[in-house]
Order: sequence, then C-alpha cells, then structure tokens
Amino acid sequence: MIAGGGWIMSARDELRLQVIGDFREGKITRREAALLCQMSERSVARLTARVRSGGPPGIIHGNRGKRPSNRTPSAVETEMMELMKSRYYDFNLQHAWEMLTEHHGLKVSTDTLRRWCRKHGVGKRKKRRPSKARIARERMSGMGLMVQMDGSSHHWIKREKWCLIGGIDDASSMVVGCRFFASEDTFSTLAVLRSIVETHGIPVSVYVDRGKAFGGIRDEEQNQFARACQELGITVINALSPQAKGRIERLWRTFQDRLVAELRLAGTSSMAQANTYLTERFIPNYWNKRKTHAPRDPENRFRKLDAKTDLSGIFCKKYTRTIRTGQLIDFRGRTYQLKSPVVGSIAGHTVSIQEAPDGSWRVFYGAFEVKLLPWEHRGRPRYFKRVS
Repeated sequence: MIAGGGWIMSARDELRLQVIGDFREGKITRREAALLCQMSERSVARLTARVRSGGPPGIIHGNRGKRPSNRTPSAVETEMMELMKSRYYDFNLQHAWEMLTEHHGLKVSTDTLRRWCRKHGVGKRKKRRPSKARIARERMSGMGLMVQMDGSSHHWIKREKWCLIGGIDDASSMVVGCRFFASEDTFSTLAVLRSIVETHGIPVSVYVDRGKAFGGIRDEEQNQFARACQELGITVINALSPQAKGRIERLWRTFQDRLVAELRLAGTSSMAQANTYLTERFIPNYWNKRKTHAPRDPENRFRKLDAKTDLSGIFCKKYTRTIRTGQLIDFRGRTYQLKSPVVGSIAGHTVSIQEAPDGSWRVFYGAFEVKLLPWEHRGRPRYFKRVS
C-alpha cells in the first residue's frame, strides 16, 4: 500500500487479476486460469475468493510489505559489519563467515552476509580473468604416485616478501610439505623434498615447472634437484604451463587469500612464527581437514626410506672435479691439494665435492673422505741479470 491509499501492483499481479476476472465471468475454465497464472487449480480458487471478498487488492499477498518474522535483528548486522571493517577487512566472504561463526557466535547464512557486505561496501572481492578451455587430467589413483611441487613468492606479512615452497599429493590434495624461505633456490627446494621423504616416504614422481630451482636449466649449479631425485629413484616430470599443475596453483591462490589474513590476525612478525602457524595450525586444521579427497586406491604408494640412507649426502649440492698432477683440484676460484688415501698418484681421477646448506663442504674420493690443503701457486723462479 502507498501513501495515497492505493496499491502497487506488478505486471504479474495485473495479469492474474484479469485472468481471475475472466474466470469469474465464466469466459475461461478453472484449469485454463491455473495454466495462465502458473498455479494449481486450488490456488486459483483461493485467489478468486480473496478478490471476491476484498476487491482487486485481494490479488496481492497479505505478507507483502510486512517485516518477516524470522528476519535477523539489525543489531546483529551492525555488529558483523563493524567486525568486517575492523578485523576481517582482508578476508574473503566465506573465510569471514567461518571466523564470525566460530569465534563470535554470529550465525547467519552466507548469502545474508554477502548481501550485507555489498550494501555496506566491505569485504574483499577478487577479479578473475576468464579461463581458457583445457583438457582435464584425471587425478592419480593412489597417494605417493605424484607430488606436485612449486614455490609462491608473495608479501605474506606486511611488506615482507617470502617464498612459500610446498608439495601437494595429486591423488588426495593433501599438503605433504610446506615451508617459508627467503627465496626459491636449490637448497630450499631440497629442504622441502627432504621433509616429504622423512615424513611420508619417497614418492614415485614429482611434478614441477622448469624453473632454475627445480633443475630447469641443465648446468652444474641448477640441476641439483633433479640429481637428488635420481639418486632416490624419483621421476621428475616437467610441466609446460602453470595450468598443467593446477592443483598446487589453486593451493597458492587459497593460501594467498586465507593465510595472509590469518597471519595478520595472529600477529605474526617473523618467518619462524609464520612457519609454526603454517605447519601446526593452518595446514592440519584447515586444508588437510577440509580440502582433501579420498584416493581411488587406498594403498599408500610412498616408499619407505631405508634406515641406512644418508640423506645429508643426497640433499646437498654435488660437484665433480678432475685431479691434476700433484694431486691438485680447482674449486670456487682456489686451488687445493688432496691428501690421498691410497699409495701412488691419482691424477686423472675424479673426486666428488658435497656442499651443505650451511656452506660447509666435504670431498670424497670414491667412498673415502679426503682432506684438502690450500695450495698457492708460486710460479717459476725469476732470474735477473746483475748490472755492473
């Protein structure tokens, strides 16, 4: 009803009023009226009775314009919008709804929260480009058959830009290893792979991009990841596009959305605190609990690690050098002399140099560890003609 005493009727109401009038005058049957009004014959009878007793306004439902009895109180809307503006301004709507329900006891539907946020102009929205049509790849059948690994450089807390390196099981979507590092390099990727091997076992294959840290460039410095996988019997599969390993790319999208907000809310200020929150709270309580899938094959395909395996000799950087005359080798711009473990000259043979993450390195001649002594090139003696 409007201020002047009239009624606002929609086009559908006008159509129904005309149909009911024709039905009352006997121009159409009840079945035809029900078909035209898109309702049952019983509803046509009820609507006709309301129009007969109340006139044309009877075509309008009696609850129109009234406050619903189950409407959420306005105080709840005010409280939730204040929390959205002060605490959860960088949370997406689903994430904010979970936090409001779990920590503040404010229970409304997600559609109601979305409607309120749009009305008040709060909440985070993410624009996404339309995706291209691609051929979907079916998940692996069992855990351990494939682990997708990748790194995500992002401003995880305030202005700090770290690299989050992790691995996700292709069959179950379980995060099997994840950790923050200052940058994505060889030692950081090897550290995550080592944590996966120690915690779950040796996977059959790893699916990685062609970046330098994963052995994408075949030179002495950058193929260490592929070399470590070869020693463990892991097949390295290189993805030709980010969409090919979309499972871990979607993982980063979720982490950049949810984890950044939760780290800020938890007051995280250092990388150590961020790693603790990530491994002890976020991954086990959220991702591995809500986002994982049961694999088609229940058999675990992670291979058990042999107790005799020296992981320190695998997850390191290895270099090969040829021994020169005088049992000398060159490494990092300096010359060293070996203390040979055997009798006789070993010139022309090779030694293996293992560099640890802390910068220390050891030299092995076969199975023997040898010591190096710095050697300075003195050169040939110079002779001068005496001037009388």
